[in-house]
Amino acid sequence: MNRRTFLTTSATTAASLSSVAAVELPRGAALQEEGSHPPHQGPNRIGVSSYSFWGFRRQELRSLHSNLEHAAKMGFDGLEILQRQLESYDNATLQKIKRHAFVLGLDLMGYSTHQGFLSPDKERRQKNIDHTIACLEQAYQLGIPTMR
Repeated sequence: MNRRTFLTTSATTAASLSSVAAVELPRGAALQEEGSHPPHQGPNRIGVSSYSFWGFRRQELRSLHSNLEHAAKMGFDGLEILQRQLESYDNATLQKIKRHAFVLGLDLMGYSTHQGFLSPDKERRQKNIDHTIACLEQAYQLGIPTMR
């Protein structure tokens, strides 16, 4: 799909969805009991973790680039990135990943990191705090809204 087709399709879809939403949800129609949540509206988008593809079928560890392509081919809407899979953390590399996901139509929806804060060793805890701060910055650069 080229950019022109993508933009035309996106604009048409957005216009049709906004008119459908106005018809389906008239003002005040969804009054709920206090404390209850409104029913889910819209499609149930499904994502997958890059960890699921990393060593799939006991093959050699796949690159994040390859994992993005597998997720797109399988019809997922987004990918959670396993931080350990990144080959580099510099901004240029992160922007290439972000662009590749965009071109494939995938949201980068999560960032999986590995550290804990329960060690009695103060230096180890500080190392994990520093790692978490670095991961927050990486998630920000990738445009990822959630981190675990």
